[in-house]
Amino acid sequence: MAMRWKSLIIKPELRAKLDPVDKQQLLVYQWAAEEEFKDKVKSLRYWYLTSTNESIEFLGTKEEINEVKNRFLEVIERIVSATKESNFYNEDLRAKSHNCKFRDLERKR
Repeated sequence: MAMRWKSLIIKPELRAKLDPVDKQQLLVYQWAAEEEFKDKVKSLRYWYLTSTNESIEFLGTKEEINEVKNRFLEVIERIVSATKESNFYNEDLRAKSHNCKFRDLERKR
């Protein structure tokens, strides 16, 4: 019999506020647990390292889970497209999250 997850307690942090990226990560865990174990997750809990008594508990809605799925699908589609068209340089320029130190290597080819 498969182990059933009723509550996910994940990702201790130092921040005093749950930021959208951290919430998204917990929503991904909820999505994965519900699809893999075919059981509803009871709650998600974000723990802070500053105090073992401090945490934020919530449960993602279907709309939030679908939003995460759609964002992931968009990224996957861009990766597939960049692979087919050999266009990683332009995709990397569009990325706001980082500044790739190897960006110029692809351009010189």
